[in-house]
Amino acid sequence: MNKLIFRAAAAVASLLCLLLTSCNHRELCYDHEHWIDLQVAFDWSEEPAAAPATMVVWFFPADAETEGGPRSYEFGGNRGGTIRIPAGKYRAVCFNGGTETLLERGSAFDNLHLTTESQSLLEPMHRSLANAPRPEPGKDQDVKGSPETLWSSTLDVMEFLPATAGQKVTFTPTQSTTSVHVVITGVENLTSDIALSAAITGVSESWLVSAQRGHGKDVTMPVAISATGDDTIEGEFNIFGHCHASELTHILTIYTSNKYYFNFDVTDVMHESPSSRSIEIRLHGLRLPHPDGTGMSPSITDWGDGERIDIDML
Repeated sequence: MNKLIFRAAAAVASLLCLLLTSCNHRELCYDHEHWIDLQVAFDWSEEPAAAPATMVVWFFPADAETEGGPRSYEFGGNRGGTIRIPAGKYRAVCFNGGTETLLERGSAFDNLHLTTESQSLLEPMHRSLANAPRPEPGKDQDVKGSPETLWSSTLDVMEFLPATAGQKVTFTPTQSTTSVHVVITGVENLTSDIALSAAITGVSESWLVSAQRGHGKDVTMPVAISATGDDTIEGEFNIFGHCHASELTHILTIYTSNKYYFNFDVTDVMHESPSSRSIEIRLHGLRLPHPDGTGMSPSITDWGDGERIDIDML
């Protein structure tokens, strides 16, 4: 009996040894023969002043032989580092992370995009009234917040070889958002008793990283504006990309806390700006209503008549 027990125990022990040896062998083969060390670098020669909090990189398998699915990595700062990744063929994108407004959407190389949260039209004025008038070209558009500055880049099919040291990939990020600076001078009745905000129609709701262009539906973006002088108001915001070839109409609407609004057609200014990095909208002449002390209270149900103003370019 004792001999039988001993032999059974020995057989079990031998089987366990074989199983453990087999698992370890597969793991070692999987790790050392198919995975590689890859150096990821960012060339900031196009954007020397960029200082992102983090950089996010996505690698997407470009053929059926490449092991696994999409893989993402995030680096602190803008320098990059070394990652572990299965050898194979990939396409890749990068963009800055660690932001408050940019939201990552999509799970494939062709549809990964950055967008923002929905907002109320009068968010910059800290109001959420649903009946704020909207210009005809954008009255049914969704309302989305303005993005923080976005830098991004994309790389087409590249191959990383197994058992090969010193492999490196370099991205060259460029600014993907366009900054828009609004300046309105010659403003009458400008007073701290009247709160202001603005909105612009017909801008892209997201940025398609692989294609390096604006993407998705046309939306309206709220704009924070404020007095910067006795008769001057200004605001600055970002949009996803320039729109040189667009046929959309862009209306900039100024809203007041005592329920008046003013529409400016800024289509030509937006489309004809020579820079893809920044647009300046400079307007002159805006007569605000006299403050009546009531503000946007629940007792006020109707907005004053809107005024469409021809642009007096400075």
